[in-house]
Amino acid sequence: MLNAHEVVIEVPKFDVPVILAFNAALWVVVIGMVAAVI
Repeated sequence: MLNAHEVVIEVPKFDVPVILAFNAALWVVVIGMVAAVI
């Protein structure tokens, strides 16, 4: 978790749309896994 937070702190170098797209994809995967478990 700490590594993830460190990456987020260094993220401003990238374009915001890229960050949002990556975040959305990550949430889709997480929700998909949760749905599969349920």
